[in-house]
Amino acid sequence: MRDNAEQMKKMLDTQKIDSKIITREVQSKTLYCVWIPGKDEFNDTLNYANELKQLYHLDFNIIKE
Repeated sequence: MRDNAEQMKKMLDTQKIDSKIITREVQSKTLYCVWIPGKDEFNDTLNYANELKQLYHLDFNIIKE
């Protein structure tokens, strides 16, 4: 839901974590995703994602651009 994504982005903003809301179309549904930029190296990105997951109880998918 868009409201959930906006609330998550606001919380991340208070923690000075760069993020933005992006939309994805999946099976005729619009998903609102909170995107957090990764690090230069994949392992650093994975470690960062796991750290955020533990701190904020988040689920995540890593998407390579």
